[in-house]
Amino acid sequence: MCGVNSFAYYFGLFFGDLLLYLPPIGMMVALVKAAEIKPYSNVLPDFMLLAAGFGPCLIAFTYLVAHLYKKS
Repeated sequence: MCGVNSFAYYFGLFFGDLLLYLPPIGMMVALVKAAEIKPYSNVLPDFMLLAAGFGPCLIAFTYLVAHLYKKS
């Protein structure tokens, strides 16, 4: 990736990983709603907020930890 600054590179990777996270979590929320799983369907808005925040946090944490081991 010659010529690309690090912010653009990592932002692109983050956005790509986020796009890969959205379909599975969307299917999971749809399944919870369709199957009416009681512990989750009773608090579905909270569950969706938690699920929407988990992916970006996990992706960012993974990048930060990987940055610590950048040099061998």
